[in-house]
Amino acid sequence: MTRSGAPRPPLRRARLARAALLVAAAATFASFLGTRDLWAPDEPKYALAAREMLETGEFLIPHVNGAPYPDKPPLMFWLVALLGALGGGVGPATAVLPSMVAALFVLAGTMRLVRAVAPRAGPGAELVAAGLLLCAYRFVMQATTGQLDMLLCAFTTWAFVLLFEVLEGRAGTRRVVAAWALAGLGTLAKGPVALVLPVGGVACAALATGRARSLRGIVRWSGLAAFVAVVGAWLLPAAVRAVATGRADWLADLLFRQTLVRYAASWHHHQPWWFFLAVPWYDLFPASALLPAALAGLVRRDDAAPGPVPRQALLALAAAAGFAVLFFSIPSGKRGLYLLPIHPLLAALVALDLEARRAAWRGAAMPRAGLAVAAVLLAALAVAVAGLVGGAIPSDVPRWLADHGIALSPWPLAAALTAAALAFAVAAAAWPRRPAVLVAPLVAMLAVWIVLARTVYPAVDASRSPARLVAEIRERTVPGAAGAMIDFRAQFGFYAGRMLDVDPSDERALADAARRLAGREPFWLLLRREHLPLLERHLPPGRRPVVILERPVGDDELLVLASPATPRRAPSAQAPGAVP
Repeated sequence: MTRSGAPRPPLRRARLARAALLVAAAATFASFLGTRDLWAPDEPKYALAAREMLETGEFLIPHVNGAPYPDKPPLMFWLVALLGALGGGVGPATAVLPSMVAALFVLAGTMRLVRAVAPRAGPGAELVAAGLLLCAYRFVMQATTGQLDMLLCAFTTWAFVLLFEVLEGRAGTRRVVAAWALAGLGTLAKGPVALVLPVGGVACAALATGRARSLRGIVRWSGLAAFVAVVGAWLLPAAVRAVATGRADWLADLLFRQTLVRYAASWHHHQPWWFFLAVPWYDLFPASALLPAALAGLVRRDDAAPGPVPRQALLALAAAAGFAVLFFSIPSGKRGLYLLPIHPLLAALVALDLEARRAAWRGAAMPRAGLAVAAVLLAALAVAVAGLVGGAIPSDVPRWLADHGIALSPWPLAAALTAAALAFAVAAAAWPRRPAVLVAPLVAMLAVWIVLARTVYPAVDASRSPARLVAEIRERTVPGAAGAMIDFRAQFGFYAGRMLDVDPSDERALADAARRLAGREPFWLLLRREHLPLLERHLPPGRRPVVILERPVGDDELLVLASPATPRRAPSAQAPGAVP
């Protein structure tokens, strides 16, 4: 501090640099707003759950299309519903804003994490860690997607921070209680994995660094009480409501099938055991190009060597990340985004390795090689985008884009990727003599994400969004016509409103839908072409429904059938006709 009490200039500059990085991140995330509708499978489902909360006033038990939804806890739905109530309804913007805000907290937590494990590393390492994370493909995609994972990551990141601070000797009951309470909020976002990852990860870090006695400071009754209080504040009244209203099956599904059963006997997303050993290399790209140097540094660095980054800090981060990889590798069901909560750990690991090498003025060859590899891969990606999409490289890509109605110019994205490749090449040549050169790749990657948001997303949305299909259904059917869908999907229900869900394995439900299509009341049915034979078995002879629409959405060929009283007028592109 100066005599006047003002912060010293280096501290002020560090704070300004942190703030500038967060502002740049917020501006990048904001560039994605308004570029697309909600995309299947998760975004419209979660937005629909939030909207039904506002419509029905039922906030304890989430519902999708009027049915109790046991797959996920309600925190994300509450946040989206709150934003919808404040901002004129639930839509694409309100659905993704919680993820964007959570991503900013993750970036701030990543910088704090560097200070927690290596207090002498300095602000430069903090900024590099957050910058590497902001360059990473998976992080930016999840920050701009209305899913639960970034919200979970925000809570686990700060739980990691607080528990690592306790591990490093900054003891205090408040830190432990806050960490476990954050794990409780993460549990309300996506389940008990929010507790398993930080507590299990920091416990492994303590064991790996010879600090097993410190585990007593991490696992305390006060922390457990905070966790139970946070989770119980919702779960207890929700359980009472479920039992009182005859929905105990929802409670059992939530507590057991979606947690223990799903972990022990996954029923989808099956992947080989080594899947999560490969995921970080492309999900963290281009930052992952520096990961081999960081992993090699774990083995080669002398813990007794002086410097701002002790080997113990790197081992702690690697052990915590390794625990998550092992934990998620046990079940057969695996998705790449499951590892998002350890991306801040890996970014901090890489940043601290760079800081250790820079401070020692040795071992720069591997990081420079990593930066060069990233430059080459980005350049190759630019050539692939320009060649495949532009048609210079023979492939089926132009035909596939045309078949799906995607009109995409490859040149803006190819140019941005080329600029990023040049920035990484310059960094490879100038680091570590000029540490500030790492700003160039960050700025270039932010430009890539903005170009992706403003050019690629709107083009792809023309094919993926069901909003246009639903608008055409409304245009071509009489007002008030009842709607249904075989094998209901929330992306259509979000835009069409409440729909009858026809189970394709239920013959009685199919027969009832066929009867209504042949009847005299306005009624329309949305189905994928693959389900048409199931329905045709129940259609009465001589009373075929009208085909009012036939459109591809994503990879599905969709039909809209209607009873004779349903069409408002003949469709402009195709007159109503019998089922083909």
